[in-house]
Amino acid sequence: MKKMKINNYILYSIILSYVVVVLYNIAWINSTLIILLILLICICINVFYIKPTETVGSNNEPRNFPHVSVIIPAWNEENIISRTIESVLISTYSNFDIIIVAGGSDNTFKCADYFAKNDSRITVIEQKPLGKSTALNTGLKYAIGEIVILLDADCIVDKNWFKYLVTPIINKEANITIGNFQPFMLSWVSLWYNLNNIYLKIVRNKKNFFGGSKAFEKSVFKDINGLNEKAYSDDYYLSMHLKKKYKIKFIEKSIVQTDIPSTLVQYLQVETRWLRNQLHTAFNSNKGRRKVIFNYFKTIGFTLGLPISIILSVLNIIPYTYIYIWVSCFFFMMLLNISKPIYVYRYTSDKIYLKYIWVALYFPIIDYILGLYALITYKKVTLFFKGPRNF
Repeated sequence: MKKMKINNYILYSIILSYVVVVLYNIAWINSTLIILLILLICICINVFYIKPTETVGSNNEPRNFPHVSVIIPAWNEENIISRTIESVLISTYSNFDIIIVAGGSDNTFKCADYFAKNDSRITVIEQKPLGKSTALNTGLKYAIGEIVILLDADCIVDKNWFKYLVTPIINKEANITIGNFQPFMLSWVSLWYNLNNIYLKIVRNKKNFFGGSKAFEKSVFKDINGLNEKAYSDDYYLSMHLKKKYKIKFIEKSIVQTDIPSTLVQYLQVETRWLRNQLHTAFNSNKGRRKVIFNYFKTIGFTLGLPISIILSVLNIIPYTYIYIWVSCFFFMMLLNISKPIYVYRYTSDKIYLKYIWVALYFPIIDYILGLYALITYKKVTLFFKGPRNF
């Protein structure tokens, strides 16, 4: 069945209209109230337009089960790699092989190689720290399946994860599928990851590849000549190069448990690394630059807009109206962020997202600050970034 898609560009246009109204002093008091009312109405319409979970997607049982190659890049994953392999081996889908590209300063390779010696379906390749994209390209050389799955090494898969992930590709309903994830530890931090994941992939219908597991028709990689080995973020690179050309489907029932941040310190470290990897990938790729530049322009506006406006107003260079505009726009953006858990609750019927609605206000502010931090300290070794993560 058809999924709905919420487009916030209309809401952003309303906010821009408000800025124009204030700048040109067009009956600004009444106009502010009218625009705020329109914004609220748009959010309410969006909320009631979202379909419940059971109306989205289909899982028709395939008539044939082609061979699938699972590629797992693993670097310093000794503590979990065995559990990851075991969870794949007991999947309800049986026609597959596993290719593990492993290395690091611990026993990751040795742990993976133990399984290879006892199961002919498993191939383990030892690799130096040349980057995750290089590891995936190495794995692709050994892939023999019609379908290729890329699985992060820190994921414990559900027994039906495999079948749900590849079924739409087998049935020609999609060229690429993206799996869902759940955190090992549920906290207010990991809850935000879940909320934002559902909001982006289901409510906004964004074709991002974040989530720990994704399946592809093997021909997709031939089309793009593999992954760019200079790109730090393979998820972002694939999303930018494939989302417009191929039919991509998010599979909510294909679940892995993964080690996403559960504390604020972990979130700061992981998010900073991801933002900087995104910057590096976008600036060293032919696609995605304009979107990244726009996002960081917005980040700069919301993080530096207020202090700059105050300083310039005190120096009588600009009127205090600009401070009013910044505060009002910030209020409007927070209103949009509050709507996120409402959207997700409407979709999932899980009241936990309403219970932690304050998280949707807290994290966007952190993300704006981290975005500015990542931009200013790009390529430098800093408190929350100690260089690119190779795997």
